[in-house]
Amino acid sequence: MGVFKDGRREQGFTLVEMLIVIVIIGILGGIAVTTWQGFLDRQRLVQSSDRLFRTLKSTRETAKHRHVAWQVSIRQGASRVEFAAHPADPDDATLMAIWDDPQQWEQLAPGVKIDLANDQGKNETTIANQNINNETLWRFLFNHQGCPVRHIHNSCTDVVELGRLGLRSESGGDGPQVLRRCILLSTVLGTMRQGRGHVRLDSGYYCH
Repeated sequence: MGVFKDGRREQGFTLVEMLIVIVIIGILGGIAVTTWQGFLDRQRLVQSSDRLFRTLKSTRETAKHRHVAWQVSIRQGASRVEFAAHPADPDDATLMAIWDDPQQWEQLAPGVKIDLANDQGKNETTIANQNINNETLWRFLFNHQGCPVRHIHNSCTDVVELGRLGLRSESGGDGPQVLRRCILLSTVLGTMRQGRGHVRLDSGYYCH
């Protein structure tokens, strides 16, 4: 019996089939890269929120055990969010002493930034802030009893400084699609919890 040679291919791919395969591989590769990037963004955000949450809890305990006011200072650095835990004083002497010393500041993961106004005009970060050297500094201040306060001499029954700090992924705009985490300070005794981003708003906030 002879070998068929009627124009049909014996093996291999035609040029058109090769191009189709290349296009499919490219599409699947793009999806895989996007999925992987989303996974990395989520992991960095969760790890950053957890790390800051642990720092806040340990700082509150330090204030209670040492009977001295302490605070966690947070700022948006040139490339990353930076934070430092340190004693609090009326004239911010300790803060100013460490302000320009990079060794005193820890950094959150790359791609994470402080979450400010969302697409509804609501600020996802509401904790106390102040301007220092033309930079915004956010802070959690705990008095000698570990209560969140506005000034170091405030008692737990004076002005209570509650609020939230929002963190988000750098990408994604300002709407519900953004990856978000937040730390909520909700009671006079300094009870804190972590929240996450939702599609539905709660009192204007995506993170709750």
